[in-house]
Amino acid sequence: MNGLGGWCHVDSPYVAEVMGSAGFDWCCIDMQHGLPDRTALLPMVQALDLRGCPTVVRVPEPSDAAICHALDAGACGVIVPMVGTASRAHEAVSRCHYPPDGVRSFGPLRAKLGAPTAAGEDEPLPRCYVMIEDRSGLENLHPIAATPGVSGIFLGPADLGLSLWGDPARTSDDAMLRIGAEVARACDDAGIVAGVFAGGPSAAATWRRLGFTMIALDSDSSLLMRASRALVAESRTAMSNLEKPAY
Repeated sequence: MNGLGGWCHVDSPYVAEVMGSAGFDWCCIDMQHGLPDRTALLPMVQALDLRGCPTVVRVPEPSDAAICHALDAGACGVIVPMVGTASRAHEAVSRCHYPPDGVRSFGPLRAKLGAPTAAGEDEPLPRCYVMIEDRSGLENLHPIAATPGVSGIFLGPADLGLSLWGDPARTSDDAMLRIGAEVARACDDAGIVAGVFAGGPSAAATWRRLGFTMIALDSDSSLLMRASRALVAESRTAMSNLEKPAY
């Protein structure tokens, strides 16, 4: 999965539909740091499907239950957080696939609705993106990238900044960008996707130049916060320039 993505923090099908209508190439429903829970997930996936926007889910943990639930709800794939070793990457991939290729419990749920048989055997293979977010993941970058079945590595700059330097704000300084270039090269060598949360157009262009092709532009919560604050500030400025009425 490549292109420019949106990020859904808000547990609302309508907000998901708004994001899906914006023209993103894909959207992620964030169940790790966002508000959506199991009850919210299904209608949000349905809302994105309605707008033709492919959905990935960042699961809250790399468990069988979390990954199965996301895929059974109809997500195209999952983003699995805090993968620090090739062994953890292999476990994540295994939980995405049915036996004999994996350990996923069979229950396609929504997938079977579009399949020619109730078994759902025509369900597309799910994508499994693993997040490198700490020193351990960086040290094991190449074995993780080479793990069979990993669709891509999704870099987590804020957590990586915390792990390396104790600072989550170092998401785009020179040191982080050098790391990003290394991750992109490793992904290219392994024939997989390099993904990242950029947080804006300028950062997105920088990550793209480094070789990242799956780029999250921003989240619904951040977009709403910035737009609301800008609206209030601009309105106060406009009103402050008005002349007082003569009466």
